[in-house]
Amino acid sequence: MNRTKIVCTIGPSSWEEKTILEMGKAGMDVVRVNMAHGTYEEHQRTFSRIRKASRDMKRPIGIMVDLQGPKIRVGEIAEEVELLEGEKVVFSTSTRLKDKVTKDLGKDKIFVQYPNLHKDVEPGARLLLADGTMGVKVVSIDGQDIVCEVVTGGIIKSHKGINFPDTTLSVPTITDKDKKDLAFALEQDVDWLGLSFVRSPDDITNLKALISKLSHNKKPATKVAAKIETHEAMSELPKITEVSDAIVIARGDLGPEVSIYKVPELQKLITSTARGLLKPVIVATQMLYSMVSNPRPTRAEVSDVANAVFDHLDGIYLSDETASGKFPVQAVNTATSIIADAESSQYDDTLPFERLNIRPEDKAMVMLARHAASLAKDISAKAIVVTTVTGQTAIAVSSARQEIPIVAVTDHKKTQRQLSLVWGLDPIMHPHIANVNTISADLRDYLHQNYKVKSGDKIVFVDGVKKDKTEGESLVSIVEI
Repeated sequence: MNRTKIVCTIGPSSWEEKTILEMGKAGMDVVRVNMAHGTYEEHQRTFSRIRKASRDMKRPIGIMVDLQGPKIRVGEIAEEVELLEGEKVVFSTSTRLKDKVTKDLGKDKIFVQYPNLHKDVEPGARLLLADGTMGVKVVSIDGQDIVCEVVTGGIIKSHKGINFPDTTLSVPTITDKDKKDLAFALEQDVDWLGLSFVRSPDDITNLKALISKLSHNKKPATKVAAKIETHEAMSELPKITEVSDAIVIARGDLGPEVSIYKVPELQKLITSTARGLLKPVIVATQMLYSMVSNPRPTRAEVSDVANAVFDHLDGIYLSDETASGKFPVQAVNTATSIIADAESSQYDDTLPFERLNIRPEDKAMVMLARHAASLAKDISAKAIVVTTVTGQTAIAVSSARQEIPIVAVTDHKKTQRQLSLVWGLDPIMHPHIANVNTISADLRDYLHQNYKVKSGDKIVFVDGVKKDKTEGESLVSIVEI
């Protein structure tokens, strides 16, 4: 099992039952479903197929649903309409233009699907289109019309997104559509929710409050992954990370928001912040993008995936590669091979322990988890076994980033699926978790079958569960098989 996990977006190229199963066998750990596309009926069918594949493989596959958030797009535009550098173009929020097709930029305005944009932007602000490949600057505001000058031209197409690196929008992060999608996702008992275009920690706490309300405080709760893709999120990064359950580095929209040249540096910053706060961190956008249309990746893409491994991120996203590409299974196989090779190299090794900026309230748990990892390394233990209710003790052990198998034992299928996102964890189910204070016969059989643990081998055991089945002060012991 690779320690770095693979999250795959499902779409027309991959939503058939056979393809989902093949992707799971190739190394897919978590499936991402994007609520910006598809119907509830299609999504429900996809969820059923994912869970069937998981049962067939006898391996947990997590489900992450991405809420669309306030993605602002242009309206209908005829083919081959071109933005020319230096020319004027008018964007408008007038609903009279909603169904009109823009054909001639000298005469026609471009409809924008956000009614308050003319109130939010100011002269001098930049508007970036199509992931920053085109850009305009606001010259003036005339009622609902936003008059702009083209700075970087190109062919503009229908429904392309707009980024606003100089503007704070008044639109709520959780839209009415998101609330409907959230209720549907919770009815399906999904494991993770990805919140798009997060701008403040309140966005996360508000979503968690909605989850609690709509699920009637059901435990374990569906967890929240904050997608970092706005300039506001970068200014609030530590606070957003602290209240989130995981972080996604959404480089596609982050690039236009903060400058594409700063994305590598910010990826390092986001990674270290998330890891210091014991939050899984996943990197997204164009990891193997050439495999949308080609059976092999570029050398730069291979390096991108490998460097995510060397930085000890918890996982990578495959987006278009598996959702709409020609080679979804091959893309997963390729990612698995790159990760396996990178993890077997010396550059994946950690120093005795990395210096992370750990919160004071987490230090005791982290120190104990690192003690367990260090002990396992010193005695050449075959594995670390950790019992966990919420997953937090297992995540703490994972944070040590030691190359020793970590078997996370939990008594809830949802926690098991959620932990499939976390670096190095092999989550399994055990019905009597509160009484697992040694290596039971079935656990011993599992370790033998999956990690070749035999009589005389040593295991480090981390007991993270109290007798009342709550997460407690962990106890570390050595068990000889």
